[in-house]
Amino acid sequence: MKKKKLCPLQALILICNNDEKLERLAHDILLKYGIAHELIHHATGTASSSILDMLGVGTSAKMVLSAFIPSDRADEIMSELNLSLRLEEKNKGLAFTLPITGMASNIMEELEINYGRK
Repeated sequence: MKKKKLCPLQALILICNNDEKLERLAHDILLKYGIAHELIHHATGTASSSILDMLGVGTSAKMVLSAFIPSDRADEIMSELNLSLRLEEKNKGLAFTLPITGMASNIMEELEINYGRK
């Protein structure tokens, strides 16, 4: 049986105002790209208004969404999130990705160097 090659992944982090409509919209966009699993956290903070404004996230009640997305679709997904959630507008939120592929092998290599193979 031929093994399917796995696509490199990126971690998507989306931070926006705590709004049920935005949450559903982000979920539906990810579902459109075949991403059926995401973690959604509802949070409030104590950051000053100037810090929130600088980060572009407005009020202190936030939704933080995290998901793993395929690297080859990251630009497309980010673009759709940006347009649909209007992230370029002041105080609407922010989204970014972090490459994660290869991190596990680096960690394992570091563990082998420090602790040897068992």
